[in-house]
Amino acid sequence: MGREKVYQLNEKSKGVDYFWLKKRASWCYKDMKRRCENTSIRDYNMYGGKGIKVLISRSDFIEFYFRNFDPSMKCCTVDRIDSGGHYEFSNIRLLDRSENSRIANIVPVTINGIKYSSFTEAGRILGYHQSTVTRWAERAGSRNFIIKRIGQKSNKVIPWGQAC
Repeated sequence: MGREKVYQLNEKSKGVDYFWLKKRASWCYKDMKRRCENTSIRDYNMYGGKGIKVLISRSDFIEFYFRNFDPSMKCCTVDRIDSGGHYEFSNIRLLDRSENSRIANIVPVTINGIKYSSFTEAGRILGYHQSTVTRWAERAGSRNFIIKRIGQKSNKVIPWGQAC
């Protein structure tokens, strides 16, 4: 029977509960895998549906998490530096959730052929909340899409390539 791997905490993480940190890292890894492999979840279109894969083993990811964890972060999340790239060491970093959300919302988006600097700007100009515009992008599986009005209260979201 093999022994479980022991991970080394970085200097900033001294005093952090080892087992809590390992559990957090495991949850993070499971979430990455779920978004990329489980076709029945809402986020799949933005990850696995675009061909994004997790190219890191669980053990290697936990080691990365321990090495880079900063206890000053309220809620540590994994960010892909290139949002179109895979989950691999050269393309991931740990960020606080609020910083990760801020970065995600400043990505350019094109709606009905008009370019906006962010989901927030698109929502403000179009008269919708930023979260509505984000949901549209998730449904389209792209940041370039067309919105067609259907009836008084609903919209149909079509990825740009399928509409043209």
